Amino acid sequence: ASANGDAAAASKQVEEDSAAAQGEEKESSAVAMTSMSSLDSEEDTAGAIAALRKGRGLLELEKGAAALVYFEKARMLSRSDGSKILERRAERGLAAASRLQKQNMKAIGHLERVLEISKEIDNYTGDADAYGVIADIWTDEGDLEKAAKYYDLYIKNMV
Repeated sequence: ASANGDAAAASKQVEEDSAAAQGEEKESSAVAMTSMSSLDSEEDTAGAIAALRKGRGLLELEKGAAALVYFEKARMLSRSDGSKILERRAERGLAAASRLQKQNMKAIGHLERVLEISKEIDNYTGDADAYGVIADIWTDEGDLEKAAKYYDLYIKNMV
């Protein structure tokens, strides 16, 4: 009985040691995943900022189609990172590039997303500009009623 008891005790100890080791592996794995996730996040942020800069440079060269690609990339990376500020900047860039490509309705859609993000994060930096650009686009499109609405919002947000 003593040998069976020792074997049972040894077996139980092996099970406990194994369970403890698995727990440590899970904890270690969770720490590794967290730091990998943190690294991914930093890479996404850096990538988004680089794409925003490249897109802005292309806008200055009036290369709207190429700029769209970089602003799309910046938007994707900022969403992956969870950075609403960078996503808003990417949407603003997409609006400018769309406007340069004579895609006014797409530009308005991007600018409306800029305004939505501002509400989501309770930060309204640049909203006056977005309202002004939307007003200008509606003026270009010949819809003076909508233009007037957005010019009023532009003026209201200037104060």
